[in-house]
Amino acid sequence: MESLKELYRIGSGPSSSHTMGPKRAAERFAERCRDVDAYRVTLYGSLAATGKGHLTDVAILSVLEPAAPTRIVWKPEVVLPFHPNGMLFEGLKGDEVVDSWTIYSVGGGALANEASRLETPRSIYPLSTISEIKEWCYHEGKTFWEYVSDCEGPEIWDYLDTVWETMCATIQRGLNNDGVLPGGLKVARKASTYWVKSKSYTDSLSSRAKIYAYALATSEENASGGTVVTAPTCGSSGVMPAVLYHLSTSRNFLRIRNGSITAVSTVRLTPGVDTDRAQMLTLAIQHVVEQIAGGELAREVIVPFLPSATMLFDGVTFTVPRRGEKLDLLAFSERSARIYRAEQLKNLEIKNPERYTERLMNAVQKELRLDRQPRHIECFDNSNLQGAHPVASCVVFRDGKPSRKEYRHFNIKTVTGADDYASMREVVFRRYTRLMAEGAEMPDLIIADGGKGQMGVIHEVLERLGLDIPIAGLAKDDRHRTAELLCGFPPVLVGIRPTSPLFHFLAHIQEEVHRFAVSFHRQKRSKAFIHSELEQIEGVGDKTVQTLLRHFRTVEKVRAANIEELSALVGAAKAKKIRAFFEK
Repeated sequence: MESLKELYRIGSGPSSSHTMGPKRAAERFAERCRDVDAYRVTLYGSLAATGKGHLTDVAILSVLEPAAPTRIVWKPEVVLPFHPNGMLFEGLKGDEVVDSWTIYSVGGGALANEASRLETPRSIYPLSTISEIKEWCYHEGKTFWEYVSDCEGPEIWDYLDTVWETMCATIQRGLNNDGVLPGGLKVARKASTYWVKSKSYTDSLSSRAKIYAYALATSEENASGGTVVTAPTCGSSGVMPAVLYHLSTSRNFLRIRNGSITAVSTVRLTPGVDTDRAQMLTLAIQHVVEQIAGGELAREVIVPFLPSATMLFDGVTFTVPRRGEKLDLLAFSERSARIYRAEQLKNLEIKNPERYTERLMNAVQKELRLDRQPRHIECFDNSNLQGAHPVASCVVFRDGKPSRKEYRHFNIKTVTGADDYASMREVVFRRYTRLMAEGAEMPDLIIADGGKGQMGVIHEVLERLGLDIPIAGLAKDDRHRTAELLCGFPPVLVGIRPTSPLFHFLAHIQEEVHRFAVSFHRQKRSKAFIHSELEQIEGVGDKTVQTLLRHFRTVEKVRAANIEELSALVGAAKAKKIRAFFEK
């Protein structure tokens, strides 16, 4: 049998062959072909016939568009001999093809060409049936997970941790998203509705309804092109995460027998005024003994610290691990408890959104040492590609939620080249000069998508305008993930846990402003690329380009137009030049 890494692949839905494979191919081509003016990707056969419905173009563009303008060519009528899912990647400098690569997406996210499969999975499990594995484990005195570790190596657990985190994130996104799924059918998302309904059912029905909602959340994320884990395909990606997620969020006590987890449960206790954590642990163990374990406790109990009254549990050894497998088990239990707590907080958010917002605003006010709750937050970000088409964006959050009607785009007017500080100085000055002129409400907090430098620029502008508004900064690490929160001036580092709701809220603001800025920059860059292609035609100026695009809408339709259509629009002479340009 092949590695579990072949079974559980992480990638974009809704199809491992139509999105994961093409996206991986685009990543490979982007690595080998960097210094180009544009990319052209031709899809053949099945990829071209059903690619739009499967978001193949979206997957490819998400990789190549940030590097250079990219055009997708659809040729469903052409089926290449090796496989129906053929792709031709080309790198262009001007009109010249400087690099090309023909590759095929052969299923499961794997790639191949006429010579060989690029990633040939090797068989690493010597036994092929459960009966054989059980017999081997019996004779060797080992468990299933030890068999996996022996065959895969210890690094498999880090990979499966990533798989599990991805599964959880997919379900959480699916439960929080609403609207309709991509495509012409306009199917509404329903996972969050079923999840809310599950709260009103009895225990047995509630469990089944939750599992259904979790599976549907994953399936809807898959259908919308979100990140999922194949199990073993995109189409069946919802079942395994739904069952595991339900177990992790509804249970937390772990019972280990013969090296395997055989029971899981969660205990929720309310502490008294003077109750310390050791006393709370004692109460939790007593609850497990009486309500779950049938009056009996195992000979060894793994705990994060010793309970307050160990003598109550005769014949039981309490182990506080420092390393090894027992520490891993304890970490798994604690992680499950945190997920359970997050699930409870999510319930609170849905049942009582005002209370959730109040708690979140209080947390921001406390951590950033603000005078009042930041009910009105604004965040800024710049975007450019090597100094070309510089733009900036401002997103607005009110009561912890995005107020998209107040989002603003900015074309940078006074800055030449890639100067983030000067661009930030311009847009902040323009934003608040206008708000002051209109007598509009000022924000309670300004967040910079950046560190001390960006915060210093904003502080400089606010002082110039005579405004006293608190400033925070969100700095990213080398992997472009939110890493640090800074506040005040001069900026000081604020220590918050990356797993806390406050951290997720601030990271959401940062992701939103970055998405808004990049989408505007991509749109502007794409328009510039279209104009530059038509302006290469000798004798065709800006007015003619505008006339052509106003009528035909896209360059592809201009390319497909016959001489009579072009002549009626721009005259016979220019029509001949346009046809000659596209036919050469």
